[in-house]
Amino acid sequence: MPPADSPPTWASLNGSQQAALRPLAPIWSQITPGRKRKWIALSANYGRLSPAEQAILHGRMTEWAMLSTAERNRARLNFAETRNLSSQEKKAQWEAYQALTPAQKQQLAGQAAKAPTTGAAPAVTSRGRGKLASVPVTRPEKGLDHAAPATGTAPPAAAMTSAAVTGAASAPAGPASVTGRAAASAP
Repeated sequence: MPPADSPPTWASLNGSQQAALRPLAPIWSQITPGRKRKWIALSANYGRLSPAEQAILHGRMTEWAMLSTAERNRARLNFAETRNLSSQEKKAQWEAYQALTPAQKQQLAGQAAKAPTTGAAPAVTSRGRGKLASVPVTRPEKGLDHAAPATGTAPPAAAMTSAAVTGAASAPAGPASVTGRAAASAP
């Protein structure tokens, strides 16, 4: 979370910007400076919108402002994910969703709420001085020789993995290599 009143502050916005971004006023201090600049850029076109379009935009901003930080981050991830889909894929997924019964839609929404967000990095948090992790020692201890043999020979059998010992490393890739025989049922 950015520090309180990170620039640009709500008070530093001109009247037309404040009018355009009014639904975001309660959370303005929580928005990062980069995202504030994006919202301000969006507000430049607000005056050119029809009253109906302005109402739609304010409604969406209000919905956005009511989301928690985690929900907004999940929405950003979903948006980024859908940008990679073709218009035909988007249309097919939307039509499949529309074909669901209301009970199925509620069940799907419940599953989405319970599912953890994957693929996102955790938010970066600043740590106070003196709270850094210690760096592990990576040098070998004195008196022990951990250098690889210079003869070019294979490593000792104890260092080989179990896959190499059983011959799995030389087996062909695919379902048959996992069990040693062809898979009985394909997915």
